[in-house]
Amino acid sequence: MEASQTIPRESIHVSQRESKIHPVFFDILLGSIVLASRIPFLFVGYGTDNDAWALARAARHIALTGQYEASRLPGFPLQEYITAFVWQSGPVAVNFLTALFSAICVSFFSACARKYGLRDYFLVALSFAFIPTVYISSASGMDYMWAMAFLMISFYAVLSGNSFYGGAALGLATGARLTSIIFLLPYLILLFAHSEKSRFQRGFEFIAVALVTSFACFIPVMLRYPNFEFLSYYETFGAGKRTFLDFLGGFVNPNLPFSPLFLLGQATVGVWGIIGSIVLSVTLVIALVRWILRQKIEDSRKEVANPVPKIDIFVWLLVIFLVWVLYLRLPHDEGYLIPALPFLLLLIALIFSRWLVRILTLGILISPFLVGVDIEPPKKGITPLTRSAAIRKIQLSGETFMIDFLRGPVLMDYDKRIAIDKTVEQAILKHGSLPDKSIVLSGLLERMMLYYFHPDIVPKTKDVIYIDKLSMQELKEALDKGYRVYYLPDARERTIRAENYDPADFGAEPLLTTIPSKNI
Repeated sequence: MEASQTIPRESIHVSQRESKIHPVFFDILLGSIVLASRIPFLFVGYGTDNDAWALARAARHIALTGQYEASRLPGFPLQEYITAFVWQSGPVAVNFLTALFSAICVSFFSACARKYGLRDYFLVALSFAFIPTVYISSASGMDYMWAMAFLMISFYAVLSGNSFYGGAALGLATGARLTSIIFLLPYLILLFAHSEKSRFQRGFEFIAVALVTSFACFIPVMLRYPNFEFLSYYETFGAGKRTFLDFLGGFVNPNLPFSPLFLLGQATVGVWGIIGSIVLSVTLVIALVRWILRQKIEDSRKEVANPVPKIDIFVWLLVIFLVWVLYLRLPHDEGYLIPALPFLLLLIALIFSRWLVRILTLGILISPFLVGVDIEPPKKGITPLTRSAAIRKIQLSGETFMIDFLRGPVLMDYDKRIAIDKTVEQAILKHGSLPDKSIVLSGLLERMMLYYFHPDIVPKTKDVIYIDKLSMQELKEALDKGYRVYYLPDARERTIRAENYDPADFGAEPLLTTIPSKNI
């Protein structure tokens, strides 16, 4: 097949049994499975990530005032405005929207994999849906899967040679998450490869529609934050807001905020879970050995009716490279790697034999629910109220790791969501009895507390400040001014870790003594 040709639908290899059913049925079935699998996790808060609660607060502000406010810069206008329409229905509605976009994303990814003639397209797409970081992100208020839904729609349109819809979908993906714009070049290359005529006209249309749609999405952001103020960000460890030029300068003078071991762990166990990482590693080694034994070419021919064009494989690798570079620039979260995962799975499905794909799929399906790992105190959310009997502590490189053999990443994340819900509920009850001039060290619960005590809905009647943490000097100054200082669960440990002092040594008191627990 020439690289410039659109992949013909008749090249898709399906079994005789499958051929009696329209392939779109399997895409819809897959989306339904994904949506149903998320439902049990939609009812407790907006998630463990602070950004999800910032989204809810911004959506509430937009709904109540009619004025745009970014949940955090550079702004996520598409998600923020849509969420504003359902804000009053609470976390269930917001989380359901994310789950719905996740189902759409996986359905279109399945259709894209089928366009390449991959026999196990269903398993490949199912694997993507159950990668732990994807699963967790798709049942909360986070933006990752909103953007991914439009990226996969754009991917499908580009493979079909449709420049208008491909550009529009990419623009909407950018409106959901600005970094989606990096797909402009890879998708443009794909469009050229899969258009038999009028390539330059279609390429121009694709770029124009993508940029115009992106610009339209960001009009409210630019009006609210003029002079490109919205093109701002925060370093992993840094003072205050930084500019877009600072961001670009970081590529010239890179300074990784974490150790290579931490970044590798976040990109492997943080993304795939422990079981998923082990199964992925083992299957990759087996595939490499088979390749060395010269079996790769024969197996790949069995998996697809026609070879995948080399230009497409180059694009997959380009996407993975671009996403990885962005991740290394600001490795805040393992979720930043989600856009690369579909293309990595396409490569895996192309190279692996069918039995290896099935083994990997089985490992990924188990990974969200068994053998989870977290640090103490957690990187996201707070420590669960109770732990399972199968948890073990491991000290490594100055960190305390909690490995729970009975609860995988998704279940551990859900336990933390329950802990957040109950802790915040108790803290709200305590708010009324706090003395005037109080500071509550909230740690990773800061945005949750600010969500409930924002001036939009609660008039400020006394001087109570909810803040992540204070430096030792800031704490001393607050005490000198007559403030009482309290701390919520994990906030003390977070201060000790980040600021190298114990606030309890200066008279800070726990705000809560006991919290109702949940049996596991």
